[in-house]
Amino acid sequence: MDGWRPGEQCMDNAPRDEQFPRGFPRGKGLGPSLPRVPIPEKVQETLYDPSGAMRQQVCEEGVVWHWSGAKGNEWLSQAFIPALGVVRYWTRVRGKYQEMRRDMPNVMWRCFFTDYRGDNGWCKVRCVHASGREVHYEGESLNLSLRMVIMPKGNVIYFEGEGRGTYKVRTYIPPNRAGGHDIMLHYGWYNGYSVATGGKRVMTSQVVSDGRVRIMDGAPAEERIIRTTLPSGNVQEFEGPRGSERLVRNKMAGDVFHYKGERGHEAIYRMERVGGDVHMYKGPKGNEHLTSLLKYDRDRTALVSVTTYAGKRGQERRSRKLDMKDGCVHVFSGGSGSGLPNGLGLTYEEDCNRILCRSGALVTRLNSASPWVALDESDASAPAAKRQRVMDTAQGLYAELEALTEKVSAVQEGQLIELGEHFKALREAVSKCVA
Repeated sequence: MDGWRPGEQCMDNAPRDEQFPRGFPRGKGLGPSLPRVPIPEKVQETLYDPSGAMRQQVCEEGVVWHWSGAKGNEWLSQAFIPALGVVRYWTRVRGKYQEMRRDMPNVMWRCFFTDYRGDNGWCKVRCVHASGREVHYEGESLNLSLRMVIMPKGNVIYFEGEGRGTYKVRTYIPPNRAGGHDIMLHYGWYNGYSVATGGKRVMTSQVVSDGRVRIMDGAPAEERIIRTTLPSGNVQEFEGPRGSERLVRNKMAGDVFHYKGERGHEAIYRMERVGGDVHMYKGPKGNEHLTSLLKYDRDRTALVSVTTYAGKRGQERRSRKLDMKDGCVHVFSGGSGSGLPNGLGLTYEEDCNRILCRSGALVTRLNSASPWVALDESDASAPAAKRQRVMDTAQGLYAELEALTEKVSAVQEGQLIELGEHFKALREAVSKCVA
């Protein structure tokens, strides 16, 4: 059975105060602006090299500017701003300033600027934290958009949208955190809302590298698995809150298994075969045993027979069978259970030595080698005690069948009416067998 651990696979493994670098989208603001050139009235000291080229300026509040280039063509290459805890580095390409790096040692971030394009300073930014967390941005220098976050333990979160309208679309979880398999989490808008309407993102599906696909549903932080498609094509359906999902149905090669019980203790109680037959089970998980079998015609519309079974798992044997066409009840005895209708081509070993007909006749034989003898209510050779046992047996079957049809949703209303008519006729027949 498929399963997942939301607490492990979806946790944010970085402290909240270091989620994003300061001065970038989703991070805290830096407060004062970051000018690229010093304000002249705030310059306290200027240093020059032997050629007379300006190399350093010390300004108010400890701000230090470093310059590169020949005399008369100096350009700002580095700035240290103590109040912000920021060190910035620039280069010049074809006469344009391009920031290369920004260090924020006070909060342990370092950002790298690459891949500049166009006239508006479009670039990519990769910010790395001392914890190993990485945050990636792209866009124009004054309108960067979040694109990816790499978590310290290897999770990768992808984003789309522009500026303030960015939103999470996928999360990749590496094999060491997903039970030996890669896994990709996909997100969508909760209840159809969008970023424009202030909507929230929720997990909508999980794709595992072994071929499993999980479909999710639920409010933010309450997403739960509702369906899993396995590589074999089997489809499992779940119910219950996040982290406590329990298996309720399993579709395998056309057969449908129904389960009941809490997570980890789901037991089969009904199986619907691809041909239309319905198997009913009882017992805890791992020890379910067959109790009844409803067989249908080829068109899957009419109920042909209902058979009840006795015996524990693996040793089920036929007990009684109601033929819906003639209304006869077949009573079985003996057998080892090897005739369980499991599609393995095994033969039944139980013996049927008694048949109660709709007409009220009781047909019996001593064993499979003996001839059938028909008895009716006027036959003195049928002791009253024996006929009473037959009635008790048949009435027990009625009770089981009535309880069964209340649970099997596949039995249509018309078939229930037909069953009722058989029950009535059989009761009358049984009554005639009683002295």
